[in-house]
Amino acid sequence: MKSIQVVVGILCVAAAGAGAQSFEQQISQISRSASLMARPNRQAFIATNAQMVSVQGQNAWQRVAGPDGTFTAEMPAAPKYSAIPQTVNGSGAAYTLHEYLLAAGASEFLIHTAIYPPSVDTSNPRATMQAGLDNTVKNLDNGKWISVTWTKHQGLTSVEAIGLMKGQEVRTYTVMRGQQIFVLIYIGPDGTARSADTNRFIASLNIR
Repeated sequence: MKSIQVVVGILCVAAAGAGAQSFEQQISQISRSASLMARPNRQAFIATNAQMVSVQGQNAWQRVAGPDGTFTAEMPAAPKYSAIPQTVNGSGAAYTLHEYLLAAGASEFLIHTAIYPPSVDTSNPRATMQAGLDNTVKNLDNGKWISVTWTKHQGLTSVEAIGLMKGQEVRTYTVMRGQQIFVLIYIGPDGTARSADTNRFIASLNIR
């Protein structure tokens, strides 16, 4: 459940006047896709994935293709995919949250993408992403990100943020292209936010 909580804060359309769902409402709606991580069998789910990654090694890396080929990325094994219906408060406009979730041992890899409806103002992508980061800090240790770095990804505004949550490292990478947002998240033990596997995961994002 922890990775879901982090990414929802980023995906929450926080631009002023956007009429986005509250953090609590999005947590409730996404609970279906997070059930494997929240139920008592979470450890069995993680152990199964960890064994698969351990046995298959580097050959287990999978290229994940997004909806309608909008992006590709690499993950250490095949993730669980979910398409989660969402609505924007006020306008009631509908959109779909596409989720790719992988638990690999003590680590979690997650990709989210969504195309926001026209009623959501994304004309200032940096402001939208910054608001999402600000909304997320409530879940982090000490209530702040350790580092936030603004960059360009294929000419698009992007931001990388690293923090701690309950002693685990969190690394997020967010890119916006028009109404579409792409978020890659890694959560794992201390010292792994910039591991070779995490770097490969983040660097693999290719927006098409």
